[in-house]
Amino acid sequence: MKTFKLIYILGMLSIGVLFSCESENETFDTMDADNVADNTASTSNQNPNKVELGEAGKYAILSKSGVTNVPPSTITGDMGVSPIAQTAITGFALSLDSSGTFATSSQVSGKIYAASAAAPTPSELTLSVLDMQAAYTDAAGRTNPDFLNLGAGNISGLTLDPGLYKWTTGLLVPTDVTIKGDADDVWIFQVAGTFNMSSAARINLADGAKAENIFWQIAGAVTLGTTSHFEGILLGATSVAVQTGASVNGRLLAQTAVTLQMNTVTEPASTTVAIGDLIDGGVVFWVNPDDNTHGLVCAMSDSATEVEWGCFLTDLLNVPNVAYNNGNPMGPGAEIGYGESNTNLILDDCSGAPAATAAGSLGDGWFLPSINELQEMYVHKEILEAVSGFNAFSDDWGYWSSTEGSLFVAWVQYFYNDGIQTNANRSNNSFNVRAVRAF
Repeated sequence: MKTFKLIYILGMLSIGVLFSCESENETFDTMDADNVADNTASTSNQNPNKVELGEAGKYAILSKSGVTNVPPSTITGDMGVSPIAQTAITGFALSLDSSGTFATSSQVSGKIYAASAAAPTPSELTLSVLDMQAAYTDAAGRTNPDFLNLGAGNISGLTLDPGLYKWTTGLLVPTDVTIKGDADDVWIFQVAGTFNMSSAARINLADGAKAENIFWQIAGAVTLGTTSHFEGILLGATSVAVQTGASVNGRLLAQTAVTLQMNTVTEPASTTVAIGDLIDGGVVFWVNPDDNTHGLVCAMSDSATEVEWGCFLTDLLNVPNVAYNNGNPMGPGAEIGYGESNTNLILDDCSGAPAATAAGSLGDGWFLPSINELQEMYVHKEILEAVSGFNAFSDDWGYWSSTEGSLFVAWVQYFYNDGIQTNANRSNNSFNVRAVRAF
């Protein structure tokens, strides 16, 4: 009996030692990540989703309070100010175009827009500013950072892997910093205070990292020191001061003023995409012809097989009804670009709608496509199904769209039999769901 008790006690002590070692290891790992002993901030977490810029993404510089410049500066891309007038843009020797909708300058390789220009510029700028503010809110609202207060607010000399970073104070960049990752990786930096780069300090990119995937959300004033170099999309809640000779590869999107002094600001090079490219967890099936850099992807496989559309006889007041028009659905609710809004409206009026819920089950940003978004997938069916890892569309049953026909029916796309589009009873029929997202 005594021997048994002794063995039991020794066993419990051993378990305690093991747990203690494991705890110490975990503590060491955390401290190592915080102190960044090897000057590299790395994480095993997945990339955050990109911050969508919307119409704000058309500008190299966008400001609500004006842009002042000590010439000469070189701006590659468009520039805009709103709600302030063109008089708040100084130092560029502006020349108003004959259309009255924009101005030009020898220092700007693009167009210069202001709220005082002729229509439709004011309304377009209003939308761009709203999208800029929404992007800031999106970036600021991301939770569960991979790194909190890294370097105690001083990231001098560090190499930064993809992820979400948060500082509850200001952020200093006294010497060079490297942002390292693949072309599809994403970085979001949340800074609650000011952001200051010292003179001659550089942000460098490595291993394919792209400025268009790097987002700096700065609550306080931003200062880029003389001859410094900045990479990424700067979303500033207050002023952005770019000092003499500093350069920017990215965008300056400021909710107050931007000041320049003989600077170079270059918007990120756009990467064109093609049908069949793998982006954001899906396959490109539609590319926006306006810029060839944005579009829609469909999921690699069905998110549901043979579910009802649901909400039979429920009056979805905000969802556009698309009538059966000689077999051709047309108009709001049917066209490309309506899938996401359709899905949101369906769930607003009828939470738990089976097809819409199934599409959204893949995560944020996924939605039930409109009927003509499904048609676009059918048109490019062979290209999509040739992509490695892509699960083919069903050849013996159809796919629900988010396009409503009436209280009784919704639109369905078949991927055989010449790609017929038809109406089906929302509750007496079950079809497949292939989710879509925008990029």
